[in-house]
Amino acid sequence: MVKKNFINISLSIILIGLLLRIYNLNTEGYWWDEMLGFWTANPNISYLETYNRHITTDHTSIAYHLLIKLYYSIFGYIPEVGRYFTMILGVICIPLMGVLIKSLDIRNTSAIYCGMFLTSFNVFLIEYSQENRVYILIFLTSLINLIYFFRIVLKEKRIRHNFIFYFTSSVIGLILTPFFTVIIGAQIFYTGLQIFIYRSNYFAILSVSILSVIVYASLFFGNLTSIISSSSMAGKGVGYSEFVPNLRYLYDLFFPKFFGSKIMGLIFLITFAFAIFSNLKNILKKNSLYLYLLVLSIFSYLTPILVTYFFYSNFSARYIIFILIPIIIMVSLFACRKKIPFKKNYFLILIISSTIINSIFEISNKDLLKPGFNDIIETINNSQVKNFYIYSNYKTLVDRKAKVENKLDRNTIEIVSNYMSAKKNVLKYKLNLVDDILIGNSKKIWIICYQPSGFYRCKMEKLERLKFKIIDKKISKSVTANLIEY
Repeated sequence: MVKKNFINISLSIILIGLLLRIYNLNTEGYWWDEMLGFWTANPNISYLETYNRHITTDHTSIAYHLLIKLYYSIFGYIPEVGRYFTMILGVICIPLMGVLIKSLDIRNTSAIYCGMFLTSFNVFLIEYSQENRVYILIFLTSLINLIYFFRIVLKEKRIRHNFIFYFTSSVIGLILTPFFTVIIGAQIFYTGLQIFIYRSNYFAILSVSILSVIVYASLFFGNLTSIISSSSMAGKGVGYSEFVPNLRYLYDLFFPKFFGSKIMGLIFLITFAFAIFSNLKNILKKNSLYLYLLVLSIFSYLTPILVTYFFYSNFSARYIIFILIPIIIMVSLFACRKKIPFKKNYFLILIISSTIINSIFEISNKDLLKPGFNDIIETINNSQVKNFYIYSNYKTLVDRKAKVENKLDRNTIEIVSNYMSAKKNVLKYKLNLVDDILIGNSKKIWIICYQPSGFYRCKMEKLERLKFKIIDKKISKSVTANLIEY
């Protein structure tokens, strides 16, 4: 009976998480990074061409591009289909969080439910489950890695099996993102502490942790240096201000971002702090995995400080999405303490009620932040003019980078054109994407300009050689469509 109830409650939480991730899944169009990945992972081009596109334009993981490329070849090369892939990954994360908490406290079913619930309702995880990028896969891989790391530390059965999966997930995680070194680094630091302070026999897992880093560095050294180089250039190059991280920056970067608002961020920050200080005795015990969770949290907080100072000033919270794991675990175990009845467990009541209210509010009142390509396509389809042309006017602040400017222009046009073509084909609209603005005898044409950043200008200085007038205009979230007559 108890087992049946556990399964039913778990399935209910997973189902709610599924519905939250399906809701408004494809309401918004792709933004720049998604379009870039969509173009790179085109199943109609060779794997060599995919690799070439990756190294020249996108410095995220090639592994994700290859994986989603295979997915497109099976289920269809459609933008909306791509987001179903990440949505499924996001749902899988919910039971895995339960498995992870169960390994720490197998008898505390309330904490397991709480961890799954917080994963299911977390607005940040929902957001990246609805975006066709690598980040939710990083979160999933992190969960798998920690499950097997915990099993090794706890000396559960099937040791060889656990080591194989731990090593494999470590290497895969590093391939997906260099920031996975935070997780591995925390594991190396933790096992080192256990060896030198508590005299624990952790040499095997320490060796495997170090080996995974060595294997990754050996196989993907070129990709790693490329990422570091590009990040360094981005941080110190044109358009990025000099930046020194401070306490306000760190707070805003993490808890408000990860939990949907400053109020929710404050609630989770306070609960997380209470969870740590009330559990210090257990944290400092020999072989305590709570200590590892604390180390992982500290390492994750140090990462943006070091990265923003030395490399990349435009650090995003999604780069270390895995920090949610120790926060959710510690909050769940603290809020669901066995000795406190539910009615008197004010932390648990506050966490559950505020999470539900915040998630409903954030999802129902979500701002449309991604480009309005859907509106633009509908506008063109409803007009009498069906021809449209993708226009890019990239402006650099340094004249000597003119060659880079031209290259970026061509890439922008090709990437946006690829996405727009896929969209119109799916909708079966009889629109005509042209590569020459002076097509045929047509006197009218739609000029579409996408402005993904401040470097792009939707001004048509480059078209001044043509005598034209703008007879209609549609502006929709970073995208401008001008109907011109010449």
